[in-house]
Amino acid sequence: MARHSGFKMTRALSEQGQLVSIQNVANGKECNCTCVTCGASLVAKQRGSRISHFAHEAGAECNWSGETELHLLAKEVIEEDRFVEFHYVTFDGNRKDIKVNLTSVKKEASFAGYRPDILAYTEHNELIIVEICVHHACEDEKVQYLKTERINAIEIHLAIEDFKGLPMLTLESVREGLHLAYKRLISIDPLSEVARGLVSVNTGILSTQYSKIKELGGRIKELRGEEDGLRESLQGLGVEYASMVSRAEAFRRKTYEDMRTDPDFKKYDDKRKSLEKKCEWQKSKLKKEYSKARDEYKKKHTIECDRLERIREKKAEEIWQLKRDIKACKEGKASVDEFGGTKWSLERRAKLNKEIAELDEIRNDMYLHGCEGRVQDFIGKITEQYDNKFAELEKCWKEVSALNPKLVKPSFISSTNTSLGKVVPLKGYGDHRG
Repeated sequence: MARHSGFKMTRALSEQGQLVSIQNVANGKECNCTCVTCGASLVAKQRGSRISHFAHEAGAECNWSGETELHLLAKEVIEEDRFVEFHYVTFDGNRKDIKVNLTSVKKEASFAGYRPDILAYTEHNELIIVEICVHHACEDEKVQYLKTERINAIEIHLAIEDFKGLPMLTLESVREGLHLAYKRLISIDPLSEVARGLVSVNTGILSTQYSKIKELGGRIKELRGEEDGLRESLQGLGVEYASMVSRAEAFRRKTYEDMRTDPDFKKYDDKRKSLEKKCEWQKSKLKKEYSKARDEYKKKHTIECDRLERIREKKAEEIWQLKRDIKACKEGKASVDEFGGTKWSLERRAKLNKEIAELDEIRNDMYLHGCEGRVQDFIGKITEQYDNKFAELEKCWKEVSALNPKLVKPSFISSTNTSLGKVVPLKGYGDHRG
């Protein structure tokens, strides 16, 4: 059974061995055609709704495929068009399509022991070989022979996949495929007109590139001249810069000497040193006063809290005793007269609760307006005084550093010393109870 690869067979061999088209033969077995692959008899089917084509008789075995059809039609197109193209990459890296006109085309003609697809002559009567690659490229041995003999040879690559979707191959579809196919020059005669044409293509490119190189050379020469001028300018600027640096250094030294001998500067410097000592002394003094006041407050506060707590415990004990007596009276375990009566007990409990409330009020007043409040106010005043002294010290330092920028800022005038620091809060009455 024949293998058709999805395409219809449109070419076959006549009784005389000539390649014929399905359009130029009689219908049915009267076509007297044979298969180009296996040589078996074919039947021409030119009637009905189907596309005209050749077919093997039932039961025939053949390896004919669409590749065979594509190969035959490609040679037929070149024979009919009388020209061939190939791609050439010029010296500037661009691809150029070179067209070679043909005056004589022979298919499958014997040459040097093998049969090229097309043996042709150019319009300059120069031999050129065209190989159509549908499945296999030219063997290395063949390519090497063509190069050794300096024969113009072109290889055209066609793929059967590029024609998928077509019910059959036609000359027009194959012609379009040849135009889009990859084509390369596998061998060339260096003395042929084809080679001269390639040289002429590159000659124009080389001429353009030479003009550009010449133009760039002139521009480089101009830039070098400009570079020399800039280098001289830079040298002049370097000398001027060194002179300015020297003058600036001399001025700085003179200014510094003038500052050292200036009475106002000496006055500010002495004031700065005095402020440093005064700041340290004041800071130490404030810390001692704060520590002393805190200790005194703790002592008094602890004593007062203990006293109030004892009073509270005593009153709570009396209330508890009253509750117990009232309960005993209700249960009949004690007489009313023995404890002063129920009415008296309720009044007594209300009085004790009032005394406890008064004690809580005394405690709160002591916390808000007593010795603890006074200590906190004193601490606030000390902190405010410290902040003012530090601000004054910073202001003096700015005046001194403006006169002499090279002075190093003392370590005590830093952001960590801007305030007296976190003061430990005093414990309240509730804290002592807890």
